[in-house]
Amino acid sequence: MKVLEFDSKYNNYSFEEKKDYIKKLINKEKLERVIVSLITNNKDIIENFDLLDSISKTKVFKEKNKLSRLELYSLIIQNYISQNKTKELTKLFNNLDSKKIKSIINYEIKTKTEFSKLKLCKEIEKKYILKTTSKKKLNLVDIEEKKKINATKRFLVLLLFLILSYMFVAYCYSSIIYYNSHVYPNIYIDGTLIENMEHQELKDYLLKKETILKETINFKNENDNYSYTYEELGYLVNTKEVEQNILNITTNLNGFQKLYKILTRSEYRYNIEYSL
Repeated sequence: MKVLEFDSKYNNYSFEEKKDYIKKLINKEKLERVIVSLITNNKDIIENFDLLDSISKTKVFKEKNKLSRLELYSLIIQNYISQNKTKELTKLFNNLDSKKIKSIINYEIKTKTEFSKLKLCKEIEKKYILKTTSKKKLNLVDIEEKKKINATKRFLVLLLFLILSYMFVAYCYSSIIYYNSHVYPNIYIDGTLIENMEHQELKDYLLKKETILKETINFKNENDNYSYTYEELGYLVNTKEVEQNILNITTNLNGFQKLYKILTRSEYRYNIEYSL
């Protein structure tokens, strides 16, 4: 392929001037011939790449050359290889950002170009692609391990919740059963706390309060002595009423209401009263 002769002052042009110059050549000549000529006339591979990359974004270039940017990059690389300029390619890849490098290498490997067979391509692949893939695999392993740990934590929390729930329900049930035959908490008779007494104990306790009715009172006059018990004199004591009031505190209550009374320790006070 015959190389185009560039303007002798080309290397003194500014970047924009070079861009315009190359753009005009591309409009007149075949793209590959322009690339070969550019490589021959300008040794700065980074500048050559940037020029062609910038021109490829223009509307005129896109209309004339039906190439994707990766195809253009591949064409540039292949022409450098054909001229045995692999060292220049190393310089180019050192200048590109990692995202662009990955795109180029993936494209070259996928399309099985000559460059993909070179040691340089394999080294770049190892550095920018295989290493990243390994990190991703490690990250996936870490994520799986974290998922397992989190799942174990959730299971243990759920298990603890179920155990505590069972213990609470068991406590509530056993409390209700217990107080079906015992005096409820925080109940007083004459200021004395009688909670947790069995019902029979309560009856015995109240029965003792009735013994005073069996005590005797003696009356004397000039002729006779008279003895009477308080009960015989008609005295009464409200022990039965107190007993019924205490035993009937939860008669019409359901299980939840009974549990509420147990837990809140509602206070009840009763007094033993004697009357005629």
